Amino acid sequence: TQGPVRYVCPQRIAFPAPVPAALPINIRVSRPARGRLRVLDGAREVWGDGRNLLPERRVILPLPPHMTEQAGRLAIDIDETVRR
Repeated sequence: TQGPVRYVCPQRIAFPAPVPAALPINIRVSRPARGRLRVLDGAREVWGDGRNLLPERRVILPLPPHMTEQAGRLAIDIDETVRR
């Protein structure tokens, strides 16, 4: 089964580069989803929040620069087993 995340923008962040005070990460889903929207650095959750997501509704995560600068590879997913 494919997860509900349809796309994330930007997909890559190159360092060193000037990064705004809060890097806006845009997310869209392909189907209705309810659960914990997570930003993962490997297996470690660096940010998470319970959300009710709908297709074509834009979600913006303002990630602080320190979160992106210290991470090797971030992944975004929705854990639908966790309810708000």
